[in-house]
Order: sequence, then structure tokens, then C-alpha cells
Amino acid sequence: MRALLADDLAYATGWDDLQARLSRKGYQLREAGGGLALHDAAGARFCKGSDLGYSYSRLMRRFDAPFPGHRHRYLYHKAH
Repeated sequence: MRALLADDLAYATGWDDLQARLSRKGYQLREAGGGLALHDAAGARFCKGSDLGYSYSRLMRRFDAPFPGHRHRYLYHKAH
């Protein structure tokens, strides 16, 4: 899974772009506790975002924003 999504995770320019890239391959990120998890189109969870090599905090720093709608928005301020 990591190899399949490596370019999408590496080259996405923001949350919307990342979700669009993942969607084209049948996946999406969803909030999971204090982080994110990868799900397929049917809603089945595959793995944590960090298992793909990109933790939620790393993506927040890169995109300079928390994941849209994430309940733990305070994590954004801790990541800076």
C-alpha cells in the first residue's frame, strides 16, 4: 500500500489535492482518534496514515493546516 500511494502522498499540495489523488485510486483518509486512517471506498479501514510513512503531524506541517473537520484541531498548534 505504501508503494502504491507513495507519489500521491509525496506530491499532494494540500488536503483537497491529497484526497482527490487517493480517491482516484479508491481510497480516502478519515479521522481516527488523534490521527488519520486510510479507508477504501466501501469504508473498510486499511491502516493508519503513519503506517504509510506520513504521520498526521507531518502532513499538518506540510499543508500548514489541520485535516478538514478533524475534531483534534489543537494538534495543529502543537505541530508548529
